[in-house]
Amino acid sequence: MEKQPAFATLVQEIQDLEYKAQEEPLDILFERLQPKIQHALFQTSPDRREDLEQEIRIKLMEITRNYQWKESPEIDRLLEH
Repeated sequence: MEKQPAFATLVQEIQDLEYKAQEEPLDILFERLQPKIQHALFQTSPDRREDLEQEIRIKLMEITRNYQWKESPEIDRLLEH
């Protein structure tokens, strides 16, 4: 079984690529998050699931492309609390 890249590595790879080249890594991201997406979808009515899944994917793309690594607290700072 091929080892998958860490989630943070995948997000950073997506950000480093040009917009058009982000499709394949985004597909990998969606594939890895599919169980969580499906879990969220089953909490709503069947007739709304398709629209909700599309909205979730759009939001994930926005978050992934715009995540600011420098604004995140350092691990040492998180462990202090």
